[in-house]
Amino acid sequence: MRIRVNQRTFLFIVFIVPFLATLLISYFVFDQIPHIQDSIAQVFQAKIFASGKLYAISHPLKEFFEYTHIINNGRWYSQYPPGHALFLMVGVLLGIPWIINPLLGAFSVIIIFLLGKEIYDQKTGRLAAIFTLLSPFFLFMSSEFMAHSSAMFTIAIFALFFVKAIKKKRLIYACLAGIALGLCTLIRPYTAFALCIPFLVYGIMLTVEEPKQYLSLFVTIAFFTLIFIAFLLIYNQITNGHPFTFGYTVLYGPGHGLGFGKGTWGTPHTFSRGLVNFWDSIKTLNLHLFGWPYISLLPVVILLISRKMRRWDYIFFLSFICLGIAYIFYWYHDLCFGPRFLYEALPFVIILSARAILVLPELVKEKLRIKKTSAKSIGLISAFIIAVLFLYSAVNTMPKLIIDDEPNFYWKDRGYANSYWGVDVYLSKLVKGKKLTNSIVFVQYDYPIFPFDSLFWFGSGFLNNSPGLNNDIIYARHKGTRDTLLMNYYPARQYYLYTGKLRAGRLIEIGKQAFNCP
Repeated sequence: MRIRVNQRTFLFIVFIVPFLATLLISYFVFDQIPHIQDSIAQVFQAKIFASGKLYAISHPLKEFFEYTHIINNGRWYSQYPPGHALFLMVGVLLGIPWIINPLLGAFSVIIIFLLGKEIYDQKTGRLAAIFTLLSPFFLFMSSEFMAHSSAMFTIAIFALFFVKAIKKKRLIYACLAGIALGLCTLIRPYTAFALCIPFLVYGIMLTVEEPKQYLSLFVTIAFFTLIFIAFLLIYNQITNGHPFTFGYTVLYGPGHGLGFGKGTWGTPHTFSRGLVNFWDSIKTLNLHLFGWPYISLLPVVILLISRKMRRWDYIFFLSFICLGIAYIFYWYHDLCFGPRFLYEALPFVIILSARAILVLPELVKEKLRIKKTSAKSIGLISAFIIAVLFLYSAVNTMPKLIIDDEPNFYWKDRGYANSYWGVDVYLSKLVKGKKLTNSIVFVQYDYPIFPFDSLFWFGSGFLNNSPGLNNDIIYARHKGTRDTLLMNYYPARQYYLYTGKLRAGRLIEIGKQAFNCP
């Protein structure tokens, strides 16, 4: 008996399932806190926006409150463009910032369904939506605070309304496409540029062929995109002092930018290293996309060699490739949550994967010249194999990502539930358990300082601070005898020193006498 699910019911299911799943991961795996320096900086900026300002004022003793990716030069704010922090601001105002990425993720699944349906058919949209909500890459990225989630959400909306504008020739869709692309530019401008290159080329081709039908559409998309770019330039002017100066340059200098010979940490970037980084990201995506044993990209490969590629298949694939190529020119590379620099292309890769699975039965019959076996039978076999692969992901890949603990890698390479990226909620819980009030907690972790990031270990404390430092508990970096400077600045507070590991440390009450000071 075949079970039919109407579209409204299906949309409810593919919204609520990933939303609840990512909420649970956010709550129980990530403890509702940001774990990555980038995320902590984004949440800090969201707090600044929630206070009604674009930047806070640095503390007179700013050395105690410096943190990675936070500019602290009299103005105190994040190095990042403002887009993602504006999304997080809503969560900050509601007191639940950890709910924002799960919401963005759940809505993204619906957008991916609508995009697949709009271009192809209902079946493609549904399969793409199901593949998305089963993707470990998607689930974990949508459970933390990273800006890639809002960038992926907005680029998916752009693609949906770009397609609608072309098909239905309506300016309202062009407006929405431009707004979505503009928002993505406010979040991750370089990523937005790379992803939209194939769309831009296709738009130019259509305009040249039929200017009367398409010129007004693409002028409208460009106009609304440029409005948001103007906002970004104004934000740069106010915060960084120049429209074309980004926070990265203010904090780390011109060596932080794009191109070979650049590099804030380590040796200068080279083309060969960029190629290695690109291949490393592809290999990791091959695992993290669906959690299958290094064959997650196989459906895309099958589609590429099937000779069944359509116009939008090429545009989506080229968009994905353009993003990968763009980051060959960027000096920094890591695999935090997987190949995160490719994450924004997820809707395109997953729709291509769904397309491949749906054309597979006919492709198998055609290539193997099978006449007696029906395409339906081949489809059932394919569905069974895919179900087994996702079962493998559920019982093997995802648990390892959550709890795997490699003792030789005590910070970023641990499982997500094990002090991931050197940040843990243990300190906050310890302070809360001691029922401290009106206090300063100096933080010193017993780990070696990284030469590329001397501020790394302060994250578990810094994430609790407000931009105005008006918390009941203020977390500060331990600076030895210089701690007395902060004590003198806050003479009415109590003082504590936290020292130890991420999940095992002591909270010691201290005073000026601890430093032999009068």
